[in-house]
Amino acid sequence: MSIFAPGPSISDADGLAWFDDFAFSWAGHAEGFLAVGRYAARHVGDIPSLMGPDGVSFPIIYLHRHALELKLKEVIEHARSILGDDATAMPDREHNLSKLWSIAKPLVGQCPVGMPDADLDACTTCVEELARVDPASTGFRYPESRTGGRPVPTDLQTVDLDHFSNEVSEVFDCLEGWLTGIHEYLQAAHDHEMDSTTS
Repeated sequence: MSIFAPGPSISDADGLAWFDDFAFSWAGHAEGFLAVGRYAARHVGDIPSLMGPDGVSFPIIYLHRHALELKLKEVIEHARSILGDDATAMPDREHNLSKLWSIAKPLVGQCPVGMPDADLDACTTCVEELARVDPASTGFRYPESRTGGRPVPTDLQTVDLDHFSNEVSEVFDCLEGWLTGIHEYLQAAHDHEMDSTTS
């Protein structure tokens, strides 16, 4: 039997994945990685590992980091669509969070719905810190760097996983809040246009 043997949807039996349109979207991927990462961070002591919690800390951090990368790419995609910006390429192969934010932030500023300064500052702080520690999305995935050295900076010795998870989740929520605001703005504009054509 294939390791990808088909099964009923997740609502029918726990542990069986169901791939729908949302699962294949930027939002679905980002939400999925964050949800698993947050759950793991909150139950790290219950995860079986020969090394204990230390053995799963890097995967947990990576899940959060990847979720944020996907959310930034979702923001860029939506902003480009709203602005009709074909000049800004969708950075599918870019993994540096700082570079992604340098693309997303000005696009957000050009959109009809902006982001509060406090949210922008929170995003910048989190993104820059993650980018310093893991610029290429390899630091928490591999046991050594491409040059054979330590995959993350030597000053990173311990991490409060619960605090890390909360901070990344708050930034994720800031970005999600902007996306929600954009959707509501577009819906209101559509409704207004429909009302104008029927009146």
